[in-house]
Amino acid sequence: MTCVAPDVHRDGRYSITESAKALGIDRTTIYRYMEQKLIKFGVHKYNSRRFILGSELIRFWGAEYMR
Repeated sequence: MTCVAPDVHRDGRYSITESAKALGIDRTTIYRYMEQKLIKFGVHKYNSRRFILGSELIRFWGAEYMR
């Protein structure tokens, strides 16, 4: 995971790939964190794809990086 806070907008919705790039980790790691309920996500109503809010990415990075 990157040591620099992710450069995201708090209200933005980010795909799994975008979230992984912002945190500096692999997509499969994002899926694992989602399965373990460490990262909260939403689902688009029109295409059923998952997204992660920018505020959640910042919260997760702070919780993991500041351990």
